[in-house]
Amino acid sequence: MPVFTYKELYDAAGSFLGFNSPLAGNNLTKAKLLVARGYQRAVGFTDWSFLTKKGTVTTVSGTHIYPLPDGFVHVVNGRIMYALDTQNQDIRERSYAQIMSMRAGSVPTMYPLYFAVSPSDYAVTTGTRYQLILHSVPTAVYKLNYRYKFDPPSLVYETDKHVGDASFSIAVLQCVFAAIEADSEKNSSKQETLAVQRLVEAKVNDSDKVPDTLGYNGSGVETTPRYRRDLSYYDENGNDLLG
Repeated sequence: MPVFTYKELYDAAGSFLGFNSPLAGNNLTKAKLLVARGYQRAVGFTDWSFLTKKGTVTTVSGTHIYPLPDGFVHVVNGRIMYALDTQNQDIRERSYAQIMSMRAGSVPTMYPLYFAVSPSDYAVTTGTRYQLILHSVPTAVYKLNYRYKFDPPSLVYETDKHVGDASFSIAVLQCVFAAIEADSEKNSSKQETLAVQRLVEAKVNDSDKVPDTLGYNGSGVETTPRYRRDLSYYDENGNDLLG
């Protein structure tokens, strides 16, 4: 089953509310508002695998601050990797305060060892943007690869489809029904109970698709994973071998 379109979601919300079809005026506005509420609730329920993207930063010698993509939330696993044409170790995350403390004295220029994320600017059209701060200051061009969690954009057009798969789509729709239930004056939690069930089912399905590990390393210690699934491996040109 494909995922629901934006129109299918707000039409279902309108039908659940008892509105006449096609939706228009205040009825359409209310249905869209409740869809947005249900969608936000589903997105924020857990750490979904499909809310991960690949990012790349190409450094410039002498520059240590770089903009991060729209919708950025955080770097997965708190590490950024160099392309495999270097022998440099992964860049590890530190707090903004720690990076500023490191920079308080003499600032070495070499390849970066640490990074922090901080807000950069805000505009009503884009919201808050974030930036990457590297330490030490890079002295050459490096290609840096990372994975990051992101906030999906809002649904706008009738044919827009949300993130995730069919299982998540069912959970989104049920969260919309739960939002309608919460917005009503009825003292009922039936739709909320169903929403939690559908979200848990979608999470199990998501975890089955993207397991935490890919087996064991044969060391005899059964709790030692071979590789974590969310690690990334790159060839000498910086191409993601798992992507």
